[in-house]
Amino acid sequence: MSDRARPWRRRLALASLAAIVVGIFAVGFGDCYIGHRADGLVFTAATDVPRHAYAIVPGAMVRRGGVPSEALVDRLEAARALYATGRVDAIFVSGDARDHDEDGVMNRWLVEHGVPAGKIIRDGFGYRTRTTMEDAQRIGITDAVICTQEFHLPRSIAWARHLGITAVGLRADLLWTDRQQKSRIREVFARTVAMFEIWLD
Repeated sequence: MSDRARPWRRRLALASLAAIVVGIFAVGFGDCYIGHRADGLVFTAATDVPRHAYAIVPGAMVRRGGVPSEALVDRLEAARALYATGRVDAIFVSGDARDHDEDGVMNRWLVEHGVPAGKIIRDGFGYRTRTTMEDAQRIGITDAVICTQEFHLPRSIAWARHLGITAVGLRADLLWTDRQQKSRIREVFARTVAMFEIWLD
């Protein structure tokens, strides 16, 4: 290789290194930025949650045969406990209707566990955390407790509050604790995307 070509290789290597450094910084900053949006707003027991109008339950995986995953059961149980203790008046369930009828499965589980059907609002277009909160805001929800896993609460709360919903969170970590670490790693990148989307919204 000629001496003339070597500077270009060095510049390319430096540019690649700079891009990696910037990417790492952005991911770390996004994780912290979204994480801090939930400071002081997360509760671990339904009885500790101040009264709100609604519980919001984001969707999670539904297995074949309409069986809710452990993650989804945890979220639904948190919402059920809020309703049973009088912390909320109604429950908004939001999932992807294309994926084993998520919102239908959520509705059925709640009814089977004592929540009146008339107190459940279904949304079959909750494809992402963002769309769940947008749909909640669109139907007039302005005050809510979000029921999801600890790793997912900051991003959920950040989106809800960005859209004008006075939201807090209730941790839903009864059954689904052994898989949190892998999801937490994915969540770091999801928080960075959310940060930029919120900034640009």
